[in-house]
Amino acid sequence: ADVLYAAVPFSVFATSAKNFAGHKLSGLQASIGQHFGHTNLSQSIGMLIKHAGKNGLDHTAVTNFANSNAVDKGPLYKGNSVYGPSYYGGSSADCQSSPYHNQWWRLADDLNAGQYRMQAVTSSGSNSENAINGFGIQVASNSGPAPRVYGEGRMCAFIVIDNTAHLYLAQIEAAHAGKTLEIKLFDPGDISNTTMKVQMPTTGGYTYATFTWSATGSAGGAPTSGGPTTSLQTSNAATTFYNNQWVTLSVQIPTNYTAPTPPGEPGPGWWKVEYNSLGTGADVTTWEVNVRGNPVHLITP
Repeated sequence: ADVLYAAVPFSVFATSAKNFAGHKLSGLQASIGQHFGHTNLSQSIGMLIKHAGKNGLDHTAVTNFANSNAVDKGPLYKGNSVYGPSYYGGSSADCQSSPYHNQWWRLADDLNAGQYRMQAVTSSGSNSENAINGFGIQVASNSGPAPRVYGEGRMCAFIVIDNTAHLYLAQIEAAHAGKTLEIKLFDPGDISNTTMKVQMPTTGGYTYATFTWSATGSAGGAPTSGGPTTSLQTSNAATTFYNNQWVTLSVQIPTNYTAPTPPGEPGPGWWKVEYNSLGTGADVTTWEVNVRGNPVHLITP
């Protein structure tokens, strides 16, 4: 399945186009997803909304979800009732009826056109805690062009893979033709027997991009650099090669690149990452995309 947007525990922006003047953003809201709590989970989760106006960033709203120790024990989401390593939720509350769990909660409303920053922060807690701060973000307008949500620098995705998954990576403009696209992935491919590829848009669909790569470390005797290649194996049946490591892919954008719109895609120039595995599983990874010397907005289509 294509991942349009996912959990973002870093800074994100909600913005309107320049021709949005005179229109209102009708809502900036977050859906608080499933929280996987462990014993004595006492972190404080804050969502901070700021507006990038003429006078800089002005604080407009803060919400805290403090001292949370809860898991969803309902039939739809409990799965096998394993909420963490050897933890079955016995000492955690049941959050299936919480107003913040799997529900949209409006952070701000009736906002003037502009750029708004939402930053989610979590206190350090203790080393014995095991949890996920998972949520989705949506911004809507009552008229005018559609507003967009994008990552300030890095984005994190929770990826569910059933043999193959395609992840929207970044929208690369035609002006970057001939330059080097740099993709940084943290802790990629934790599912066993996983291979990763980069998809470049064409007028007829997608093609696999050729890249070189390097990693800050590896396990199981795996290499820490390689290429040119069109695929990177990140795990086998026994070992995840790049656990807690940064992997950097360098792609030479063709000189004749025009940022085409493949059939069925939401807009021009969308690049993707393709995950292939021998079965099913889930992975959490963080990515950062730059055209050498030019940061790229990680915008959801």
